[in-house]
This record gives sequence, C-alpha cells and structure tokens, in this order.
Amino acid sequence: KDTLCYQALYEMKTDSGWTELVELTRVLNEQTDSIEQILNVDATLWMHAFNNVLVNLDSYTGRLCHNYYLYRMPNGQFTPILWDMNLSLGGFRFDGISEPALNNAELQTLSPFIHLKTNNEQKPLITNLLSIDLYRKIYVAHLKTIVEDFLQSGKYLTRAQELQRQIDFYVKNDKNKLYSYDTFRQNLTTTTTANKSEIIGVDELLGARTEYLTSHPLFKKADPEISNVQHIQRDSQLVVSAVITNAENAYLAYRPTPTAAFQRIKMEINGQIKSAEEATNYSISVPYIPETEYYLIGESKFTASVSPRRAAYEFYQVK
Repeated sequence: KDTLCYQALYEMKTDSGWTELVELTRVLNEQTDSIEQILNVDATLWMHAFNNVLVNLDSYTGRLCHNYYLYRMPNGQFTPILWDMNLSLGGFRFDGISEPALNNAELQTLSPFIHLKTNNEQKPLITNLLSIDLYRKIYVAHLKTIVEDFLQSGKYLTRAQELQRQIDFYVKNDKNKLYSYDTFRQNLTTTTTANKSEIIGVDELLGARTEYLTSHPLFKKADPEISNVQHIQRDSQLVVSAVITNAENAYLAYRPTPTAAFQRIKMEINGQIKSAEEATNYSISVPYIPETEYYLIGESKFTASVSPRRAAYEFYQVK
C-alpha cells in the first residue's frame, strides 16, 4: 500500500501518479472483476497476444516484466504502450519460469498460456486477467487475428525481406557492426551468432510458430461468426443488431466519444433460439449519441470472436 515500495521498481514520467498506480495494482489483485474501471483490458490483452505470438520475452511476458508504459487516460483507465522491441522474435530467451535460456524449439512452441498454467504470482497482469473466462477467450481471438493476418498470410516474411533490402547497404558498410554482413543476410531464415549470442532466424521462428499455434486445440474450435452488423436510431435510442452463429452470449462494447472508456453490456436474443450453432439475431438499445463507437463480442463455450476483428483498434461508428 505504501507508494515508497513502488518507486524503486517503476519510473514515473510525471510529478504525480503513485497513488493511482497503487490503486491499479490493488484492484488487479483484489477486485479483478472491477478491473475495467481502471485498466484498458482489451489493449492489455492485445499486448499479451502480441508479445506471445512474436515471442517478445524482453517484455512483461518474460523474466523482467518491463518494456511497456502505463499511460493513464483522461477517462481514468490505464492503457499499456509497448516499447523497446529490439529483442523480440526470440532475441531474449528467458521466460521467467525456466532458468536456462530457452532453446529454439522452446521458443517456437512457447505456450499461449505461459504463466497462467502455473498461476505465476509474479505475473498478475497475465494470470489474473486470463483467469476470467471472457478475457481469456478474447485474448485467444486476438492471437488468432495476429496469426491469420501476419503469419499465415506470409506478411511477416514479406515485410522482413523489405526491411532487409532497405538497410542492406548500410549494414554492409557499417564499420562498427557486431556481426558479419553474411550473418545479417542469413539470419532472416536461420540461426546465427551475434556477439556470442545465438539469434534464431525470423522465418525459422515464425514458420514453426505458425504451425504450433494453429494446431493448438483452441485454434481448432469453431468460433462464433458475427455478421449483418447494423445500427439504427429509434427515437432517443441507438439500436445495434447482428446475426451471430455458434454463440452462447453476445455483448456490445460502446463509447459515446473517442476519449471515453468502452462499456460492455449483454445483448438480447430476438426470437427463439433452437441451438447455439444456428444463426441468431441479437440486439440491444443504448442512448443515441452521434459519433458513438462500438464493436461486438460473440462468446461460445470455449472461444470468442470480435467484430471488427481488430477491435477495439477498429470499430463501427454511428454517423
């Protein structure tokens, strides 16, 4: 409870904020069901998904729990901001569980539920959030989006090749480089050594990681399918509706202004539902406010889907 206990572990970028940080940790550990009042949970789940897919262990996910900012928004929520990712893609090999450095196979098969499986008390931002069913399902949905959009599509390799071409001349002519030019060229695909450290190849890591994640049982479960998303004004109400298949629950997350926090409410079923696998009409009414932004969540027994898929960085808007 004493802010002095935090000051050796955090670097405050403003003249105040220690009391708010202590309150965040208290709610995270003691009142996790109320965490959305003080933390942008969705942005945090995206951070965890990003760090996991890209094996960015020089982060909260790894041994040191660092390399991110917590920015307190005007709406009172803290939101994480990633930084210092030069050791992502397996460049840092310590996960905070096993003391020896992880080998290539262990990097390639890093569990999407690292720390949660062992209930690691040193990682409450992971374990406490992912212990909540809906948050865990949304986290998996974000994992799938990253894997499908950037790994399975091959975009990661195309982008890596583009970057390698852009800096090729400068690396070749650098008089102070820590590794050879040939090492730079080879490391796109294979493990090389830089300053006595083994660095796994980009494609070597992410190609195998794609296969590992897409074969995970949760990746093979049928996700809810959200379609025909619509909104209309009805008197002073905004009515949002959608057709959702394979869902047990549906939610609307909405905010009246871009600076407000998203609020989540359960949607209602229109008509009679025969089974979760059938297409079902869901709707909900909220006060009509022009420029309202929103996204939808469909939840099944094991998985969840969001629409748009990159929510809440993308969303629907009332015009």
